[in-house]
Amino acid sequence: LVFDRNRCEGEWEEQNRGWKAYGFLSTVTASVAWSISGALNDKAPADQVDFTVALAAGLSGTRFLRKYGHGPVPGIPGFPFDEAAKYLESETKEHGKNPQFAYANAEVRCEGGICRIGDKPLTAGRWTILSQVSPWHAFRQKVSYEPARRVALLGPDRLRGVPCARFGKLQTLDRHEIDSLRTLRQLMLMYRDGGARKQPLCLAVFGAPGSGKSFGLKQIAAGVFGEKNPILEFNLSQFNDAEDLIGAFHQVRDKVLSGATPVVFWDEFDSGRLKWLQYFLAPMQDGAFQEGQATHFVGKSVFVFACGTSYTFDQFGNPKDVDDFRLKKGTDFASRLAGYLDIAGPNPREAAAGSLPDLEFPVRRAMVIRIALDLGERPLEIERGLLTALLAAGRYRNGARSLDKLVTYIRDRGGMPLRRAYLPPDNILALYVEDVAEFHQLTRKYAAFYAMADLLARAIHKDYVEGLTAEERKTKPNAKPWDELTPDIVDSNFAAALRIPAILELAGLALEEGADTPPEADKILADKLELMAEAEHGGWEEQKRIDGWTYSPYRVDATFRHDLLVPYERLTEKVKGYDRNTIGNYPKYAQKAGFKIVPLPKTKAD
Repeated sequence: LVFDRNRCEGEWEEQNRGWKAYGFLSTVTASVAWSISGALNDKAPADQVDFTVALAAGLSGTRFLRKYGHGPVPGIPGFPFDEAAKYLESETKEHGKNPQFAYANAEVRCEGGICRIGDKPLTAGRWTILSQVSPWHAFRQKVSYEPARRVALLGPDRLRGVPCARFGKLQTLDRHEIDSLRTLRQLMLMYRDGGARKQPLCLAVFGAPGSGKSFGLKQIAAGVFGEKNPILEFNLSQFNDAEDLIGAFHQVRDKVLSGATPVVFWDEFDSGRLKWLQYFLAPMQDGAFQEGQATHFVGKSVFVFACGTSYTFDQFGNPKDVDDFRLKKGTDFASRLAGYLDIAGPNPREAAAGSLPDLEFPVRRAMVIRIALDLGERPLEIERGLLTALLAAGRYRNGARSLDKLVTYIRDRGGMPLRRAYLPPDNILALYVEDVAEFHQLTRKYAAFYAMADLLARAIHKDYVEGLTAEERKTKPNAKPWDELTPDIVDSNFAAALRIPAILELAGLALEEGADTPPEADKILADKLELMAEAEHGGWEEQKRIDGWTYSPYRVDATFRHDLLVPYERLTEKVKGYDRNTIGNYPKYAQKAGFKIVPLPKTKAD
């Protein structure tokens, strides 16, 4: 597409004087065209025009309109022409770099016409925007903790480019949960606005014990029906017989007769070997239940069935004994559900045979931590080692419930910032985590090395600048003294220092207090240089994507676009040399921090 800049500028000025005459859409077109031609074409040749600014301004502008609506009250509501014009103009002047109303950038890597995650072909069900923040880790099916660390410390909004859905106090970055929660919210809205109903709206939620199955739906229900709308909860595992269930139906009916639309949670509806399902078929289908010879109508209400034994709807609906499931009315029950939600929780999902492992559980844990501490927009103050343990511990005994209780215990015992010294005694800690020894080891792992991160970050940047040619020092944006670097570049150097231990472990190496790296470690460093250089590039790319950068054939810092956000094998030998040089300096960095690099001890498996 080619734009006449002079014509666009004239149209921009004219339409700013007469929005109603020209219409909103044509003004948007003119403004983004002006943005492209004025902000970018002066900086790049004609064949290098990047449409990021236009898309950014347009997306952010539409989100502004959705938020702003028809203008504030008092006054006559009307289309906000003037306000939208001012907002869109400010966006184009910022070149879309820091939009007030954020949007997500998604990028899928395809080589040779085939898109893959690791060795698995990419499918709609497996792909997530969150996984694209750490493409190197996703491709190798390795867990990355840096996105989770950013979310825990600064909140989900600081993980730029990844959409975060909010439902009351619930926040989630999981695409599957977002899609399901939005669907259930829409079902509730349609049910609320659909007039009188005899049948309840029937939903189901599945997840591991303690995964927070009811929390999300309670938040949605409060937003749809109001904070004071009654919520009833019944645990069917505590019911003895059908008389108990009839008593619960009457409680629901009483709330309906009072004029409310109660939301009813039926916890562990699958208890008693599915014996309760048969009693729900008539209320779900006809909105009626039988008490002796009398028939009562439940009325307009929302039934939410929380499963106690199946972690997903597929597990529930596809049991091993199909005939028994059918005889106990499982098939009939499932067919009456209007929708369902699978909640993953903070523990890794159990991967089915042939499916991808769960790499995103650390981010879910970060969200649980922030919700437990009720941080809102405030940053989290916490020791790095303790945060590492909270994010990387093997499993929490009761999922989100255990993680919530542990974080709350630490806060209540010592306040903020959270410290290792405030951890509970081991016998209490064992109530929350499955492996106490592992948890303690994670809190201490490389703590002394990480304490030297500031010193090492400066050394890494100094070596980078000294490795440039005289000409490159004139042209490279980051070839500056440390004190003149932008915050994101400073953070990038810190991240490079902090990932040294993890990259060493990939090659079978570790850090140990001491002065000199032994020859056997030097040999491993030489033999594994390419592997480690590739991991270093992957870590650098991850940090850039966390900060909101995306790929472009041409680097444009104003719009967070970079030409090196590609797999390591597609880099030039010169660029690969930067990563190799960084790895080659690892012994020097270790010594500077008071450590040496040694081979990892061999295990029996080795």
